[in-house]
Amino acid sequence: MLSRWTARPLTSLLARLPSQCALCRDWPSRPVCEACAARFAASAPRCQTCALPLPAGVARCGDCVVHPPPLDACLAACDYAWPWPDCVADFKFRGDTGWAGPLAQLLRAIPRAAALLDACDRVLP
Repeated sequence: MLSRWTARPLTSLLARLPSQCALCRDWPSRPVCEACAARFAASAPRCQTCALPLPAGVARCGDCVVHPPPLDACLAACDYAWPWPDCVADFKFRGDTGWAGPLAQLLRAIPRAAALLDACDRVLP
């Protein structure tokens, strides 16, 4: 039986080992392979304030122009549609820390994300 002190390094080691992609089941891969990340988290134009999908060339949605929310910016790596709700739930509610890196990579890949994340006071889910 492993103590909680030896289980933590073991869990950390296991999280770095290759595994199947959770979406396409390609082997070996990370929790989500590059092809699935590109397919299911494709970059799309979004409102700079609330991250709602918009047509190309539009900076803000009508609601944010008329009723600006009390925040500077909102980023979304992808639409909250399959497969992402299950992946996020595994990370947030089931303690699957293997999703931390892939989800963070998706967020940091958004244009403007690195600068906004470095300058922000808070990051909210």
